[in-house]
Amino acid sequence: MKVVLGLLAVGVIGIVLLIKFGFGDYDPAKQAEEFRAEVESAKTWEDVLALKAPKTWAIIDYDNEYSASARSSPRKFKEEDFRAMMQKGTDVPPGGFIFEYVFSAGEAIDVTFDASGAVLSVEDGVTSADLLDGNLLTD
Repeated sequence: MKVVLGLLAVGVIGIVLLIKFGFGDYDPAKQAEEFRAEVESAKTWEDVLALKAPKTWAIIDYDNEYSASARSSPRKFKEEDFRAMMQKGTDVPPGGFIFEYVFSAGEAIDVTFDASGAVLSVEDGVTSADLLDGNLLTD
């Protein structure tokens, strides 16, 4: 009985500490909304990077028109390598690129850039919630 009460007390203390210091203020929808408001005024990839580094990025391969199928698989974002690529001007994707920001299974933002690094658009990104809701299927 003492063991059960001890475990229960440790569990309650753990939950209280987690709420107070851990996930108590974690709100991915609010974080995504605040990030979108900040990134709307950004003009270049450097402005966006100063706000928050993406975990992944993708290359856009334009044929005639942009389409979702022209987007590469996500690549891990390595800031040092990316900066070197943009500064050299070599190997920069001619169709542009996308910084992918995922805040939760239902909150994501894509920031699209042209080849020079200028912001073209800020849009909702594809999430696993979209997949589960069937929103990724096309006619």
